[in-house]
Amino acid sequence: MKVYICPKCCNKMEDIAPNFCPNCGCESKRFILTEVDEAEKKQPKHAKINQKEPKKKGCSFFGCLGIGILVAVVGFVILLLVDSGSSSGNNTSTPTMSRANKEILAKNCFVDNCIKKKMHDPKSYKEEDYNVYYANGEYIVTVMFRGNNAYGKSVVSTYKGAVKFTDDDRYQCRIISQ
Repeated sequence: MKVYICPKCCNKMEDIAPNFCPNCGCESKRFILTEVDEAEKKQPKHAKINQKEPKKKGCSFFGCLGIGILVAVVGFVILLLVDSGSSSGNNTSTPTMSRANKEILAKNCFVDNCIKKKMHDPKSYKEEDYNVYYANGEYIVTVMFRGNNAYGKSVVSTYKGAVKFTDDDRYQCRIISQ
């Protein structure tokens, strides 16, 4: 069935091509021609055509809340798996540091706590060379470095010191010679 629709008020007219709309009086020759089923014909005349419900954008509060809870649960499970994997086994003692790592630690402790405290400009410290060896229960450290003196000039210096580690992960530093 052919139906003409008014472009202003959306009134449906079933007659032959009208010259004006009987509802609003629009004298338009641009009435919209559509094909309509018998079921749609039973709609009231004032009902507008092509009305669509607005789409909702984003997610609802409960949808976002559900996603947040899901992410938290998955994160918690991963944390438990990682934690249980790292603590598996019967080894309850703390890992011991290798001799090479202790030598590097002794050098770093000596540089930070003895050499840089005596420098006029600690930020200018640039290491040139170092040597570390173990003797008589302590690490003997010799460091050659470049740094600015009190006048701002770059000079090369060599310090020798000793670093002794205690059982409770503390250390003692002292300068042997400059």
